Amino acid sequence: MNKLIVANLKMNKNSVEMSEYLEKIVKEEYSNDIVILPSLSNLFLSTVHQNEKVSYGVQNFFYKEEGSFTGEINLKMLEYMHVKYALIGHNERRKNFKESNATINKKVLNALENNVTPILCIGESLGQTRNNLYKAHLKRQLSLALRGVKLADLNKIIIAYEPTFAIGAENSADLLYVESNVALIKSILKAKSTKVDISPKILYGGSVSLDNYEAFLNSEFIDGLLIGRSILNADNLIKIGR
Repeated sequence: MNKLIVANLKMNKNSVEMSEYLEKIVKEEYSNDIVILPSLSNLFLSTVHQNEKVSYGVQNFFYKEEGSFTGEINLKMLEYMHVKYALIGHNERRKNFKESNATINKKVLNALENNVTPILCIGESLGQTRNNLYKAHLKRQLSLALRGVKLADLNKIIIAYEPTFAIGAENSADLLYVESNVALIKSILKAKSTKVDISPKILYGGSVSLDNYEAFLNSEFIDGLLIGRSILNADNLIKIGR
């Protein structure tokens, strides 16, 4: 089964660098599906660099359809930029920009309304893990972020599980620990209904590298990866995507 590889470029690469990066990416063939999340300033390049296995998404957007919101951009403004995915609730947005679960919920609902697939990030801290609070924390994040989402739409959402202590760290989280929490997330979502089969894709993110990606991709519990710094090198993304 194809896995999903989401490349979060964050605030990196100018337009020339990004064009060279994408030119390299789209020339290759992949067994997995690739999603590129460039900066908004580089998103226009999605109209130039195309590959049937490569899709595009946004790292951030605002949930209002229009109005006096200086500096913001919404999904309707990006409808001709081949935007199929939207990253929502990344720990860097929660931490650095104080995004609340209520805001994240509004973004999830707005993405669904605009036929864009939300990639919802959730994850626990090291302290929550050590104090055995992580299960309650993950359940709360899911409950608040998915409030008001129709049962039929839950399978349209991708969950990116990123324990916050593994983001930008020297090492990823332990595979068995990740698999256990991915199974927990799936059980929480399945418990929402006995009538609808709820089984959205669950990705892992957090210091994924060329040294460890195969272990996560080979796991039967994990449906793909959300990767940051390791894929700033196009060759690395090509290798992982193959």
